Amino acid sequence: MKFTRLAIPVWAGLFFAHVALAQVPTIEVHSAGSPVVSARCWTQAVGQRPDGGYTFIAQYFNHQSKLPNAAPEWVLIDLETGKQQVFNLPGYSNSNYQQKNCLRAANGRIFFSASGGHIHYYDPPTNSMKTLGSLLPDKSGYSFFYRLEFGPDGMLYATTQSSNRRTALARIDPNTLEHKVWFDLGDPERKDGLTYGYYHQADPPWVYIGVGQNIWRLVALNTETGEHRVLGTPTTWVE
Repeated sequence: MKFTRLAIPVWAGLFFAHVALAQVPTIEVHSAGSPVVSARCWTQAVGQRPDGGYTFIAQYFNHQSKLPNAAPEWVLIDLETGKQQVFNLPGYSNSNYQQKNCLRAANGRIFFSASGGHIHYYDPPTNSMKTLGSLLPDKSGYSFFYRLEFGPDGMLYATTQSSNRRTALARIDPNTLEHKVWFDLGDPERKDGLTYGYYHQADPPWVYIGVGQNIWRLVALNTETGEHRVLGTPTTWVE
């Protein structure tokens, strides 16, 4: 009798599960071919073109590959026609930014940070990937732009990961693509090592940045005058 009593709800549950699954619509899957060399996807987004259509955007790259043709590949696929385009732009992308939090400006351009300090972007009118190049000088100790956020003025602000105890801040105009970078932001007393401009908040002309790793400093930068200073230092902590 105990088995029978238990069997009734079990079979009822299986019946309702079967009915629920039967009502799930069929999802069609279409092959887009094999336009890339590497299967490792670093970032993805969906852009909207002026014609109202949508383009899938993704970067593929195995940065540890020893193949002679291994290079970062940006793939654009028209989600209506399936037409593909591949763009080779330097650096592997910052994987912190995906479709759910892509850096989409008001004009539809989507920005991407890549290693080496490169800033790339998807351009809706031309349905193509373009680049601003590297905004960081060679051998400066700055690796790439780690944290990117749009400010209340519509500008894109980006801070770096570095190995020189400081961070750099870039400000990019999404419309004109003009940009400026401020370097050496942080506490000069901090030891060399991995350092982030981990969080930042723009209140133009001031930008406030949390700089460090484990031990943090609050840094303020005036983008009009270039003045910057440490507002808070954990002097009671030992680094």
